[in-house]
Amino acid sequence: MKKGYIFLSNNKTYEECISRMLFGTSNKSYFEKYFQQIEIGDVIFLFNSSNQTLSGPFYALTKCQKNIDSHAWNSHFQYQVRVVTDNYSALSENEFSNIISFHNNTPPAIIYDNTLTRLDSAYQRRLRVSQTNDPESIEASFFILKCDNHTAGAIYQTNIFGAPSAAFRTVNRIKPGDVIFLWNLSERKLFGEWQAIERCRYSPNEFPVSPDKFPVVIKSKPLATYQNGISESDLKQIISFNTQTNHPYYSVSFDKGVQIQQRFALGNKINELPKQNNTTSNNSGISEYLTDDGHRVKSQGEVLIDNWLFMNRIPHAYEFKVYSKLGNCISDFYIPEKNIIIEYWGLISQERYRERRKKKLNIYRQAGFKIVEIFPNDIKLLSEVLAKRLTDNGVKVYHR
Repeated sequence: MKKGYIFLSNNKTYEECISRMLFGTSNKSYFEKYFQQIEIGDVIFLFNSSNQTLSGPFYALTKCQKNIDSHAWNSHFQYQVRVVTDNYSALSENEFSNIISFHNNTPPAIIYDNTLTRLDSAYQRRLRVSQTNDPESIEASFFILKCDNHTAGAIYQTNIFGAPSAAFRTVNRIKPGDVIFLWNLSERKLFGEWQAIERCRYSPNEFPVSPDKFPVVIKSKPLATYQNGISESDLKQIISFNTQTNHPYYSVSFDKGVQIQQRFALGNKINELPKQNNTTSNNSGISEYLTDDGHRVKSQGEVLIDNWLFMNRIPHAYEFKVYSKLGNCISDFYIPEKNIIIEYWGLISQERYRERRKKKLNIYRQAGFKIVEIFPNDIKLLSEVLAKRLTDNGVKVYHR
């Protein structure tokens, strides 16, 4: 006999249930009598008592057990099950009241075959209606995922995208070969482009930055790295934005995706520059050096630091922008996993440079970053110096 399970929520807990893809109860007797029976793959629904809606279907990723996430709901609902879904919607009371019998305004914890079949039909009807006007339901082979200045570096270094649980039903449509663009919430620009190499999956410990917030991951490979992103005003001439969030939708139709690629093509592709171990100059006449991982840095000392980080498989960003109440500045290197700024003070003998160092350090401290400083005298023993200072800050080092 096929079984389904219904967990309870309200307006205070519903969004956390959805964002974490985690349902829970504090009722030990419910757990022992009903939810302890849950097997991986069983169908699960979420009832919101505040607005009398029933969301689903979801599917169990784990058995129901104690404290899968001890921080969820301020530790109030310790009997928990991790769930996943490829497409869920919320039925109104009118849509399910003739299917499920309530007792004292509470739905049953377990439902069976006939009820499950009727609920499935109700959700299919709801899905057909919602897809009619849902911009995310279009057939797409282009997608826009999101980042900010805090997470962008990790994406560029690992080619792994992270998404919140609530976005699963949309990003789950990404197939190997689909094109991914990146909308930077901080810069309000679109960057690109990548190609998905596998479907998304739930992996709450894989994304390098705040993995608990971005448990849905998609692995990709870079197709082209463009020097200049597409501004918000230019992008709005191509695609529409979600009026509630003022951000692009995840899904992009084929013709609009091609238009975005054509708009990007007006810029310069950084990855098409010759990868030779030599020095070039940018438009400002400043010398640039190419590192092993493709960064173009401004000094030989930065080359050594960048190559060492790359050799040790430490995700890092170059020239990461830092914003604070004291002002803004551009750092040399940023390690998002541990929120560390690395600064190489190559001209520390100059007085104006020392004043600049003081200002930057104050900005970093005010913004809450950890700071690792490298000076010219450190270069001769760079491996030992970086290994010691980074391990002291919790970074795993492979080669000393």
